[in-house]
Amino acid sequence: MGDEVLRRIVLILRTLCRSDDVPVRYGGDEFIILVFGGGSAAEEVAARLHEAVRSSPWGQVAPGLKVTLSVGVGRPLPAHGAIAAADTALYAAKRAVATASWQCEAQRPTPH
Repeated sequence: MGDEVLRRIVLILRTLCRSDDVPVRYGGDEFIILVFGGGSAAEEVAARLHEAVRSSPWGQVAPGLKVTLSVGVGRPLPAHGAIAAADTALYAAKRAVATASWQCEAQRPTPH
C-alpha cells in the first residue's frame, strides 16, 4: 500500500510542478521541490499540492485510507541551509496539524 501511495504522490508532483521546478525524493516519504520564482511561487505550488492530495481518491488504494501533506518552505540560502530551513519548517508543520504549510527563515518556522 505504501508503494502505491508514493507512486500516486509522484504522479501528483509530476502533474502539478511547473516545468522549471525540480521535484526529488529525499528519502522515505519526504520530497524536496526546488521552486524557482521566490516564496510566493513555492506557496502556490504548496497550495496546489495540498488540494491535489486532499481531493485524490485514496480509497482506491485501500478503503478508508486518508493521506495528508505537510510542507516546509525554505528561503534561498546555500543549498544545505535551504534544505535545513525547509526541514525545520516541515517538522513544525507536522507537529502543528496533519495538513499544513510552514515557511522558515533563519531557523524560525512560521505558519503559512
